[in-house]
Amino acid sequence: MEWLNDGQHVERFRIKAWTGKDWRTLVEGSAIGHKRIDRFAPLTVSRIRLNILATSAEAHIREFQVFDSESDAGTH
Repeated sequence: MEWLNDGQHVERFRIKAWTGKDWRTLVEGSAIGHKRIDRFAPLTVSRIRLNILATSAEAHIREFQVFDSESDAGTH
């Protein structure tokens, strides 16, 4: 979630995960906005990071969460 009090600023981002050997790109996109949800194949990692690649002004990330979507598959 991006804090939108001053408007949406993230123009491009990338989510990466540490596999124990290297950083693997999971998602690349634009416009995080109020509540962006991305899905990717299940994997086991020890770290995850959000890289902000381009903004129109200073970005303010309100919340960043990772969930196992397999466990809530029936609750859309």
